[in-house]
Amino acid sequence: MKSIHIIIVLMITICFGGCSSVTTEYDTTADYNNYKKYCWMEEENDGIGNEFIKYQLRSSIENKLRSIGYTITEPEKADYLIGFKIRVRKETMDLSSDSKYPETIDAHSSYGNTIWDFSSSHTPTTIPVTYLCENLYIKMYDAKTKKLLWRGYSETGCSDDMSAEKKSATLSETAKFILDNFPAK
Repeated sequence: MKSIHIIIVLMITICFGGCSSVTTEYDTTADYNNYKKYCWMEEENDGIGNEFIKYQLRSSIENKLRSIGYTITEPEKADYLIGFKIRVRKETMDLSSDSKYPETIDAHSSYGNTIWDFSSSHTPTTIPVTYLCENLYIKMYDAKTKKLLWRGYSETGCSDDMSAEKKSATLSETAKFILDNFPAK
């Protein structure tokens, strides 16, 4: 049974570790050359309860936008408004073992050499695994019309047991990854 837990952890790590792909949606009729200045719009519920993490994420987004030629300004001078939100949803995945993979794998040493012992008795099993999937959304609206111009999102790879510093760093990297796809090309 211990080996099944190890297999489950390895499968989840392999499937969901690191940054996943970025999805973007944008207004194809907008002329993004007209958008150079932005200001923050406040989200009523951005999904981030920790003010330290929120501040770090905003700073990371501002630094990325500055590096690609955008300037933060007052609301009355902004060309577009920017906001972000975290959404968490519950996902279920069936992990199954088949006859190709043994139920137990034992490693022991014999005079300094590791010997792998794969047991041959194995009953295929399917185990449903439920996990939380967290996505970071970054949205940009026209400041005058309030029309959605661009939205990008990606899985964050964050978990509830992460420290605030680790979660902040992970969200910042995810934001940069998303903003690599802005403006719409």
